[in-house]
Amino acid sequence: MDYAPLSDASLWAEFQTQLSDSADRWWIHGKLNYVLVAASQFADFYKEHIQPDNEVEAYEVLQGFETLSLAQGRGLWRLSRLLKKSHVLEAVFAETPV
Repeated sequence: MDYAPLSDASLWAEFQTQLSDSADRWWIHGKLNYVLVAASQFADFYKEHIQPDNEVEAYEVLQGFETLSLAQGRGLWRLSRLLKKSHVLEAVFAETPV
């Protein structure tokens, strides 16, 4: 977008829109990635205190347990399958700004 021709009021409105969109994206991003951060912190703790020979052992310890991250991934996959089946929902997601 070329911002130069915008009036102060229009520029301020665009700024507010961009700020709101950015906050929404980071809120979602934070919800999805919180579990990954927690897993990383656990791995750091595990490596420091257990000192395993295998660098990825800490992540292997976490395998086999239902996690929020896994549940979210499965939920997003189910949602994607519903979208592929519904032209109405597909259009809503394609045409609605984030």
